[in-house]
Amino acid sequence: MDIANISRVFDTDNCIYGAAPDSYLYKKNDRPSDRFVLCRDRDNVETAIYGQDIWDYNPYRLSGKRISNFRFDLLLKGDFKVERRGIVDEAKYLLFLIQYYAQAGHTGTVAVSTLYGYYQVMKSAVEYCISLNSNQFVGIITLSELFSNKNFLANFLTTKSGTSFKKRTRAIGQHLSYIGQDKVGFMAIAELNIDVEESEQTPVIPTQIYLSFINHLTDDVDILYGKLDDLPDFLNEFIDPLYGRSHETQKSRGIGGKGQWRSNMSQALHCYELEGVFSGDLLVDSVRALSSALKGIQYRMRLALHLYTGMRDQEVMRLPYNCIEQTTISEEGKDNDGKVITESRVIKLISTTTKYTGYRESACWYAAPEAEKAIQVLQIICQGLAKIYGVDVNKCDLFLNPAVVLKPNKDIDIVNFGTHLRKPVWMEALQISEKDFAELQESSPERDFNESPEFHVGSIWPTRSHQFRRSLAFYASSSGFVKLPTLKRQFKHLTADITRYYSRNFENINTIFGCYNEETKEFDLPREHIINECQLGANTQVVDLLMYDLLGSTEKLYGKTGGYVERQREGLRNNEVLIEEVRSDTSLRVDKGELFYRETLLGGCMKKGKCDSFMLGEITECLTCDDASIKENKVDIQIADLREQLINFEEADGEYQILSSELAKLVSYKEHRMKQEEAFV
Repeated sequence: MDIANISRVFDTDNCIYGAAPDSYLYKKNDRPSDRFVLCRDRDNVETAIYGQDIWDYNPYRLSGKRISNFRFDLLLKGDFKVERRGIVDEAKYLLFLIQYYAQAGHTGTVAVSTLYGYYQVMKSAVEYCISLNSNQFVGIITLSELFSNKNFLANFLTTKSGTSFKKRTRAIGQHLSYIGQDKVGFMAIAELNIDVEESEQTPVIPTQIYLSFINHLTDDVDILYGKLDDLPDFLNEFIDPLYGRSHETQKSRGIGGKGQWRSNMSQALHCYELEGVFSGDLLVDSVRALSSALKGIQYRMRLALHLYTGMRDQEVMRLPYNCIEQTTISEEGKDNDGKVITESRVIKLISTTTKYTGYRESACWYAAPEAEKAIQVLQIICQGLAKIYGVDVNKCDLFLNPAVVLKPNKDIDIVNFGTHLRKPVWMEALQISEKDFAELQESSPERDFNESPEFHVGSIWPTRSHQFRRSLAFYASSSGFVKLPTLKRQFKHLTADITRYYSRNFENINTIFGCYNEETKEFDLPREHIINECQLGANTQVVDLLMYDLLGSTEKLYGKTGGYVERQREGLRNNEVLIEEVRSDTSLRVDKGELFYRETLLGGCMKKGKCDSFMLGEITECLTCDDASIKENKVDIQIADLREQLINFEEADGEYQILSSELAKLVSYKEHRMKQEEAFV
């Protein structure tokens, strides 16, 4: 006897959008009853029942986007109705087994979107089994015959193109094989050899196109921000199904006499002074065009959020209406007269993330002021749409579907940008140049973009939301202004290794800061540019560090360079060398690039040029580096910090193993190098 307490697509502790489905008590040669409940919504309404031919799993979805229903009823249409019924019942049972018995990933759950992907394969499989009727040597087969026969499966895979179809088919076989012949009823093929391409890393947006996105999306946010205050009241009018329609349409629907006519769209826009907003590529001349224009605004604001936060696609689409929290991280600064001169604050976008957790977990992202403005534009649209839906806006998702202005009785859902999207006109001008293509290739040298027609020179840049995420990591790393731990927090990565993957190869591309010169096709830095002052200040800082952190310090230094400096500064202590002469000579050599010094977590480093270990945060590499000087107090600090971090992980965790390895190296260095030198002295 075997008990399945809950299904793999439901998380008892964390699902707030649905109630638990039925538990299943397994008995040999038995199947679930027709009344067995696979899914319930939060009000305990049954939305997927085993014996019915339409299953709705939306209460268990993790994505903000709705999942289409599992429509087994559509598979029953056509010839061979008796055979179809039998094969469809097979499909339902196999999907049930995957839902309750599949070997889930590290989260312990199977996402509803994944289960829906398996349903799509089953749809194709049902039709394939029926289609073999035309083969006089085979005839109609069952799903058990299909998934237990390599030849049938190989032929089935040729009926559809696409990597995902092949991978899902293989995954179904692996799940059924794991579940076992006793429950499944046959021995499924688990090791299905398929030829699939490895998924490629999302490309970095080339510099010039990335700057175009920054300029245009910032302009779009600024143009709309503060211009939509009357929009909620305007949209409230569309509760009346005749408002905004042409007078001809109103007459055709039985409205007699001008006195009873509602405002047409032109009059409505003029009344609320919105003609300026809904013009150009957001032109509105009908109710359908209004729905399209609102969707276009939402799309622009969505891209702005991806641009400025690095959030994933569904992390943006799951944003609730109340998603902004203001946190003051430092007290305001005042002058002697009590006037406030500085005020520090951090804006966070509150959403939910499912990656690595398998459920909706509260999370937040630091955001620029432009992102806050984009949120406020979306909130105003949401306020108006919520009035038509007749719901409390404070309980709504931020991206409500504007199609409700066309159909006031439409069920509440979020917008789908996959269909009938009115994109900004400026996006059609984002043509890939030869320089863009060269940058693209430099950012991912292991990939040949010549094999991808959408990235060829002259093509319009194929915009995808995840490109902004990788590009933000890439350019933030190349700027040198953002550190890996900051990116890790912003991107919700489990380890910095994943962040490094996003930002890898950034050293191949010049920084995006500067002014683009149309004639030279290069980025110029004028003499007054702040970076020049930074570089001058950086040289001065290097000299100061060399003089006071190394030569002037009384703390013992370890390491190859540290030992050398120890011997040199003995002369300074004995007044054999004049400090002024040392500083003058040091400054000259730093300006010439002959000397360099940076602080590290373990002391300092005199390596000239880039250091891969420094950029990747691999601190223990300093222990054996010829250019490093190690300080005992800093080693002690890192040892204490690593021991504190280890408390947060289990011994089996990858993070624990990495941190413990780093800790062991530091402890060994302190015990065998530092203490031995002290004993020798």
